[in-house]
Amino acid sequence: MCATDAAAATHPLDTQKSVITVHVFKAGFFSAFGHNHEVRAPISAGSIGQGSSLSVELTIDTRKMLVVDADVFDKGRADIQSTMLGPKVLDVARYPEIRFRSRRVEQTRAGQWRISG
Repeated sequence: MCATDAAAATHPLDTQKSVITVHVFKAGFFSAFGHNHEVRAPISAGSIGQGSSLSVELTIDTRKMLVVDADVFDKGRADIQSTMLGPKVLDVARYPEIRFRSRRVEQTRAGQWRISG
């Protein structure tokens, strides 16, 4: 395969329409004291590779990650947001990006995919 064939097999994501949703579940010994969370963020860059198997690469601006928990009041959501972005969790001042590369891509149903990486 030549370089132009490999380049033709990679397609950029439409970052104007692409978003990632992360579901954070409580677990472990102290799970009774924890909460489940839903976090969304726009995808700032990404591509889908269609070589011998599907692959996905994503870049997320950690500063744009947003807690969207429906069952939490605004004040609580703001506190969770601050903790998530702060030095004890994501530390967005030191780590402004998350880069993700898939190991496995499987279609779960029409228009929906499970991506492990």
